[in-house]
Amino acid sequence: MSIKKHGLSIGIERVDNNFFLSLKAVGKLTHEDYETITPMIG
Repeated sequence: MSIKKHGLSIGIERVDNNFFLSLKAVGKLTHEDYETITPMIG
């Protein structure tokens, strides 16, 4: 039996007055994944 991971990690880092957003995708992203993440970064 194998386990398939699926998900999206979000990171925010501040350097002085600049903010950096990093995204890490694991597995195959679905349309629902995009619908979830878009309002978070918009």
